[in-house]
Amino acid sequence: MNFQQGSLIKWVNSDNQETVWMITEKENTGVVVHSEGILSIGTLTDLSKQNNLSSFIGTVHMSSEAAK
Repeated sequence: MNFQQGSLIKWVNSDNQETVWMITEKENTGVVVHSEGILSIGTLTDLSKQNNLSSFIGTVHMSSEAAK
């Protein structure tokens, strides 16, 4: 898969849980922007060996608040 900075890609496991990454400027690296309990949001991941990736079509809602 050809990764372009800023694009969103996804992986779905056998339990139909989805993880979505935004591609960074670093080659083959994505940052998790959505995950259903698989990876923590904000985790940087090497995607070069990840199988079954596809383009993410949809909406990811993000919010931010001050640390407590």
